Parts: sequence; C-alpha cells; structure tokens
Amino acid sequence: MRRPTRPTAGIMAKVVGSRFRAFRKARRFTSIEISVASGVDVATISRIEHGKMLGTPDSHLRLALALGIRLSTLYRGLEDAVANHPATPDAAAARTVNGSDRPRKRQALLLAGPPS
Repeated sequence: MRRPTRPTAGIMAKVVGSRFRAFRKARRFTSIEISVASGVDVATISRIEHGKMLGTPDSHLRLALALGIRLSTLYRGLEDAVANHPATPDAAAARTVNGSDRPRKRQALLLAGPPS
C-alpha cells in the first residue's frame, strides 16, 4: 500500500495565503490597513497572500484578529484544500478515482465493452 504524500509547505502557503487575501478583499481592507491593525509588516502580508511564505502561527493569529475572523475559520478544511490543490502530487489520481476525470472514466467504459 502506498503512503499518502505529505503536502509541501509551498502548497500550504498558497492555500493559506489565498484565504487571507480573500477574507481581506471581502472586508474591503487594504494591506496597509491590515498591517496597521495587526502589527504585521506589509511586505510580510504580501508574501503570505502570494504564497511566497507561510508565516508563523503568531502572524496568522494577529492577521485573523485584525480581519475579525477566528483562526479556526481560516484553517477549516485546510487538509482537504491542500490535498485537492492541483500541485499536490496525488491530486490528479484522487480526481480520477473520485470520477471527476470524465474522459478517463468514459475511456474505461469503452474499453470494458458493452454490458452483458
């Protein structure tokens, strides 16, 4: 049996960063406003939002509080989001197994022949 692939920090950084950015944009805050409210440097916020760095739990907490969200809201479903991220090595295989890769499913049905 094959061991599941561990998500890389890069994939997790992209998922967490995109969530921070989405929350910030939804609340119509600028990076500068969040920086002032959280005490996290603007450059750090930019790197986190663009997936260049993951940040620390402390910076995540400070940003979440400045955005008015709970840290658990940010992390909810993170494992699934990382596992299904296109850059995760097993994501393509998982999509095929789950049936969302329709051309392969159709091809397999054609190869199997007509039902008897």
